[in-house]
Amino acid sequence: MGENRRQIQLRAKLKLGPAGLFVGGPLADFQTQRLGLPQYAAYANTFYASAAIVTLGTLLFAVKIATPKARKANF
Repeated sequence: MGENRRQIQLRAKLKLGPAGLFVGGPLADFQTQRLGLPQYAAYANTFYASAAIVTLGTLLFAVKIATPKARKANF
């Protein structure tokens, strides 16, 4: 295994798609590098943050798009 750590991290981030690359990856990196958290704690926190983002997106969708609007009857 001649790969260094950055290559392995990049491959893992690319597998997760844009959300993992642009949101989850930097969040986990910040927690491990700047805050000094262990990797398992940073990845767990990132999972919780992602779950919160998905929940907020679902609620926003339900309120803005999926809620039927009352229509005025045209007789």
